[in-house]
Amino acid sequence: MEVVPYNTRKPNVPEVAWENKISGWVLVAFTVTPEGATRNVRILDARPRGVFEEKVIAAVEDWRYTLSFKGKQRSNLVLTQRVEVHWEDYPQNLPNVD
Repeated sequence: MEVVPYNTRKPNVPEVAWENKISGWVLVAFTVTPEGATRNVRILDARPRGVFEEKVIAAVEDWRYTLSFKGKQRSNLVLTQRVEVHWEDYPQNLPNVD
């Protein structure tokens, strides 16, 4: 099976992280449907906790993939991803998302 991301975006940085110059990461697990949509985003770990999780979930829910099933039955796939979030990226937050 081949899995290729084709539409991903960085999570928006929370204002509190910008104001306090906090960077960190969030480890997520999520399901990718045969159509390439993400579902069931779950937090596995985060540093620091309680700062970035909500914004990372919102971003991952927007991600899209292309799945190529080489002779296998089409089914959901579970992936894990560590998403880095840097306070310096705050000015690049996307409007009207999250």
